[in-house]
Amino acid sequence: MDLANPEYEALVDDATLHDVISKGEKGTLMPAFAIENGGMLTDRQIDALVQGLRATWRKPDAFGGLTPPPYRATHEGDRASGAAVYMGMCAECHGASARKPGKAGSILDGSFLALVNEQMIRSTVIAGRPDLGMPDWRGHSSGIPMTDDEVTNVTAWLMAQKPALPGQPYPIAGLTSGKPDEQQPSAVKR
Repeated sequence: MDLANPEYEALVDDATLHDVISKGEKGTLMPAFAIENGGMLTDRQIDALVQGLRATWRKPDAFGGLTPPPYRATHEGDRASGAAVYMGMCAECHGASARKPGKAGSILDGSFLALVNEQMIRSTVIAGRPDLGMPDWRGHSSGIPMTDDEVTNVTAWLMAQKPALPGQPYPIAGLTSGKPDEQQPSAVKR
């Protein structure tokens, strides 16, 4: 997550931000920084980081008076509904499939999904990535902000796209036997 994003700073509360810095974010590249969690920072140093982040990047009215969906999901997402939300609000920029990315790059690629968790996707959908030109929850569809259900559902659907073995090549269409020599069209049979 982009900590310099005022929308993210407005979305997350101090305790959660402290917790993420202290413990890291499981399922992502965000490591734990607290001494008690294997890092090198004291609790006081983490408090200073949180205060510095807030003073530097938090804007009091980052959401223009609107109330964003909550930071954490309040219920389990509906994957089928999430697929429809993705196609209607995300596919134009990110592509309809991992093999056909959109102009903003594929977020369906297994290598990308291996580096994120559900909370990171949810936070990104809500806060956007202004540094990359990605709109926040208010700008995904023609002027209609995403609802909490839409954010929850698309997040659940995206996490369901995470491959069991991230980093593996895409399967070749039409092959079902799973035999190594059949999976690689250029493989030499011996």
